[in-house]
Amino acid sequence: MTTSPPPFTDLVADLSNPQVKVRRAAVKQLLGKLQDPHYLPSLLPFLTDQSGSIRSQAVEAIGRLKDPQHLSLLRPHLNDSHWAARRAVVEAMGELKDPQHIELLSSLLTDPDWGIRHHAVEAIGKLQNPAHTTLLSPLLADSDKRVQQKATEVIRALKAK
Repeated sequence: MTTSPPPFTDLVADLSNPQVKVRRAAVKQLLGKLQDPHYLPSLLPFLTDQSGSIRSQAVEAIGRLKDPQHLSLLRPHLNDSHWAARRAVVEAMGELKDPQHIELLSSLLTDPDWGIRHHAVEAIGKLQNPAHTTLLSPLLADSDKRVQQKATEVIRALKAK
């Protein structure tokens, strides 16, 4: 027997529940529904939630709106203590495919977290500029094999352009 999702009012009540597990479930369900930019004000409080996973979900939801004007809301989360929030910002920047982000994205190629470097390589690849291969070449010798593989893949694709 499947259960139907809780009514919207129950979700809203759960958003202020002191238990992180309850809030996280409510945020996840609610954010999945909020792909309309009119709901952006509802997401803003979650950018500063004490739970890193909730902040991450809020960053992801705002990133899915693919609005360049929202990047100013996301950019501070490049310094978030939760890796998933940081990753979500990098992914949002990649989805925007804005060449003006190259300086910020290239600065992330030396991030201590391999996942951030990996997603920065991927985001730079989405800009589809063959000149960016010089930025990515040092990552062919990255300490993490996954970053090396992504750099190799993106460099090949950019050279094929």
